Amino acid sequence: PDQNETLVSGRNENDDASMLELQFDDLILEGGADRVVCQGSTAENQPTAAPLEQVKVLSNPTPQPPLSEIIHKCDDPIPKTPNDTRLNHTNYATPTKHVDRNLLVQEYEQRYLAGSEKEIINLIVVGHVDAGKSTLMGNVLYQLGHVSSKQLAKYQWEAQKLGKASFAYAWVLDQTSEERTRGITMDIAQTAFETNRKRVVLLDAPGHRDFVPQVIGGAAQADVALLVVNATAGEFETGMQFGGQTQEHARLVRLLGVSCLIVVVNKMDTVSWSEERFEEIKATMLAFLKTINQTAVAFCPVSGLLGVNLINSTSCPAEADIDKLAPWYDGPCLLDIIDNLEPVERPVGGPFRFVVSDIFKPVGSSVPVVAGRIVSGAISAGVNLPTSRIICLPIGHSGAVKSIRSLSGTGDGGKVDGSLLDQSVKFAFAGDQVALILQGIDPHVSLSPGDVICDQDNPVPVSSRIRARLLVFAPQQPITRGYPVIFYYHCSSVPATITKLLSATLKEKKAKKDVVKPRCLLGNCTAEVEITFERPICLETYDTCKSLGRFMLRVAGDSIAGGTVLTVSI
Repeated sequence: PDQNETLVSGRNENDDASMLELQFDDLILEGGADRVVCQGSTAENQPTAAPLEQVKVLSNPTPQPPLSEIIHKCDDPIPKTPNDTRLNHTNYATPTKHVDRNLLVQEYEQRYLAGSEKEIINLIVVGHVDAGKSTLMGNVLYQLGHVSSKQLAKYQWEAQKLGKASFAYAWVLDQTSEERTRGITMDIAQTAFETNRKRVVLLDAPGHRDFVPQVIGGAAQADVALLVVNATAGEFETGMQFGGQTQEHARLVRLLGVSCLIVVVNKMDTVSWSEERFEEIKATMLAFLKTINQTAVAFCPVSGLLGVNLINSTSCPAEADIDKLAPWYDGPCLLDIIDNLEPVERPVGGPFRFVVSDIFKPVGSSVPVVAGRIVSGAISAGVNLPTSRIICLPIGHSGAVKSIRSLSGTGDGGKVDGSLLDQSVKFAFAGDQVALILQGIDPHVSLSPGDVICDQDNPVPVSSRIRARLLVFAPQQPITRGYPVIFYYHCSSVPATITKLLSATLKEKKAKKDVVKPRCLLGNCTAEVEITFERPICLETYDTCKSLGRFMLRVAGDSIAGGTVLTVSI
């Protein structure tokens, strides 16, 4: 070892798991539902990567008590909130004062656990460019009745004028003129639809490698990912090779906490619904997904353009009948797979954490609306329950919640109409995509994407430096002390510097070697590092709040590492 390196251990490891698989285990990844999926697993104790036609049930090791019985209680006095929250902030791992959430938790249990309302699922659609993601989901929305025949005919006529007749369904989601002219999705498109048992918030992500930051922002808000691959000869292979987005998107959503994946094999009509081609793609994907510990996976053959196998229909014509086109497939349709997803566990009893993704003013209104996702806790607009008091960080301004608007197109009536901001709700819970109208906030002070709205009594830490565990991919040059990166967190990014290399874990042949204070990180390893930000941002340790403790590092348009926050320096 170099004089700057100290060899801690060089122990033999069974060569029964790939390097990436061990690295994902080291990060102790958990799903977007905040449940353990693959903690400390290896190839020996993982579920066999056998072909699956349904999402595998991930049962909890022990029965879970009602949420109202596991709310953390604390009688410590409330600390004084400092005037400058950017510089003086305390990392409270537990609430400094018990915020009584019993009524909100009881409301959640009555609505969702008792089955009086459908569960909300945040679904992101990812995949390589031209895999047909927007066309696929546009056709799903059309078949569900969210797009009228008249509106679709208008899209078809306008698309044909631009020589893009096959893009009509994609235009349901691709609304900007630049997206339609270029024929690609350029930003996250959000809408909502409903299945028999689920309300689905749909996040349609771009597939071009230039828009990976948008994918990161969308994945940070998702519970489940729908990975679309192109069955056309040569196209699937392009997406899987170096520089293709199939592998990168799958790895990104896994690192950002999405533990359940639906692989949609699209454009099966281009290969005459070949069972051999489907099984070839399935085997290749299973082998890759095993290396990132993505064990909860379902596969579904479809044609997004022709609308085959999207929804369960008994009146479809012969040219769209999956039983006639692919008699070898006996699995569920795409919508049934989504409908049968396992319930997502929500940390409703935890401290309130709302991640800002957008700020805008509706037409005819002078009051800004703050859009985002609740990652922990619950909030009330003051109907039947006290109004929630909040603080916006890192700006440090306090206020209250005046109104809550649903971004899933659902109000207290429960009906999905697909229109956003039209439905007011009394409460919102962890996992919900909502827009908040605040009162008591200085109108001259504006929030930014990545900011966090939280409890006044238990604010999120604001930090300029963290200690983190990294999974290093394959950077084009070695990572050294002082290495500049772009730090992607929540729905935003900030310039940062890797200021210290604390340790690294390498695998050389059959030996796993731990190195203290390595000179550099070459890739395909895990490491503990110190990262310093250009400006203070809101983060929490992964153990405290998983959604606020995950991040990605990118350099020159490439993702070089993903990681979790170990400690936050105030």
